[in-house]
Amino acid sequence: MMNYRFLALLIIAQLLVACSGESDSTSAAVEAADSAETIASSEASADAPKQAEKAASGTKTKAKKEPGAGPMPPKFAEIQEILKAASFTSEPGNMVYNAHSEPTVALRWFARYGASDHERVFALRALGLYPTPKNASTLSEVAMNDSEPTAVRAGAIRGLGRYDLESVDYEKIKAFIFETVAGKDIDLASAAADAMHGMPTAREVLLGLVAGAATPAPLKAAAERALGPQVE
Repeated sequence: MMNYRFLALLIIAQLLVACSGESDSTSAAVEAADSAETIASSEASADAPKQAEKAASGTKTKAKKEPGAGPMPPKFAEIQEILKAASFTSEPGNMVYNAHSEPTVALRWFARYGASDHERVFALRALGLYPTPKNASTLSEVAMNDSEPTAVRAGAIRGLGRYDLESVDYEKIKAFIFETVAGKDIDLASAAADAMHGMPTAREVLLGLVAGAATPAPLKAAAERALGPQVE
């Protein structure tokens, strides 16, 4: 009887040892897995800034340098044809330019480096269709440059007329327009009068030009246009 009880106790003891070993093994495995996961997570966290920086640098695009003086880029050829065909009675709009490659870049190029005054005049006028600070800067630089041909400067002034010159952002340009409309150069004054279209603060000046007996005919006509409805 004692032998059977002893054997039973021995078997139970062995089973308990086996279960304990399995439990320890399982616990050790779990702990090892947790440790490995913790290390991996830590390494991933440490690498996260590097990965983010790498991803960010991968999405960055180098700023394209606009073409300077020199040969005309071939991709601008179609816009050159549009400018050659432009006239005061058939001036292209945004849709025409937008159908071609980099219209504003091309127009800025022609505004500065066009082969003829005609091209430059209509490129400058067309920049008025894209009222951005960069385009405003190009237009004002040309308009205020006394060494530029009068026709080219007039084109730049008319381009500026498409901007909101009543805005505080364009105070200096507005002052230039008011100064020019009262100047002695009739071509520039007429361009300035055209640029005053839609400006509430310019209405009195324009009415004075229309009513003035001594106002030259081209300037009077420009003032009348400026007081009339917008036609684009």
